[in-house]
Amino acid sequence: MKKLKHIAITIFIILILTSLFFYYDARFKAIHRLDIRFELIINEKVPDSFNNTQILIFSDIYYNSFMDKERFEKIVDTINQSQPDIVIFLGDLFNNPTINPPTAQIQEELMMLLNEIDAPLGKFAIYGDQDLQSQTTKQIFDSIMTQANFEILSNTNLMLTNHDNLGIRLIALNNIINGNFDIDQAYENTDNKTYTLAICHTPDIIDYLKNNVADLFISGHSLGGQIYIPFYGSLVKMDGALNYSRGKQKVANTLLDITNGLGTTKYDLRLFTDPEIVIYEFSNQ
Repeated sequence: MKKLKHIAITIFIILILTSLFFYYDARFKAIHRLDIRFELIINEKVPDSFNNTQILIFSDIYYNSFMDKERFEKIVDTINQSQPDIVIFLGDLFNNPTINPPTAQIQEELMMLLNEIDAPLGKFAIYGDQDLQSQTTKQIFDSIMTQANFEILSNTNLMLTNHDNLGIRLIALNNIINGNFDIDQAYENTDNKTYTLAICHTPDIIDYLKNNVADLFISGHSLGGQIYIPFYGSLVKMDGALNYSRGKQKVANTLLDITNGLGTTKYDLRLFTDPEIVIYEFSNQ
């Protein structure tokens, strides 16, 4: 009996210590542990002139909440050290900007940091649901991103090239929460002969594509669940990411990749969902 009691106490102590370890890591370490995830995309539709071109993706900054200047400066430094050719932001500059509106000083601060990001072949951005909470928040997004030399894309498509007429097709869709997405408009004058990269803040929009497919579809929004428990899943799922919330998976013939994003919401902690930037290198061989 005493032996069983001793084993029970030991197990209890181990569980408590393990819980404390994971809480400490989630609260104080993981939020600063920026992952650089590298993905090599090999597809015969990628033209020779676009071989070895790198596109860096980041999402969900949530500035003016837990994300501050010091934390984001380190992320910007990491982005520039990676020397991407193209940079794409998937939306959500601020966290609940209608409830916690950023001051003019905060807006200027974030604009200056984003302006420091260098991408010789272009910087692009799409709206997240937080960016479109009101006309005011949209105007703030437009002002910051335009001044930081990002081209804002909304239900449209364009060719990404590397000093050549040939490249890959970028399709930018508005989010399904409040973005008034228009798939027909976004896919206008596209075909399946060109390699197609589609982006949208909310991953669940992939179920609306039907015959409008993409070779690669990249989203953010869910923060990878922010608090993820192995074998159980995310504690909280967000509208717009209820069907697809983290990682890579094939949806029909499209590879869907959901980034964990950078910021945090409600609680400044992350469990098994480290913040990340993702770098895609494209090749045809």
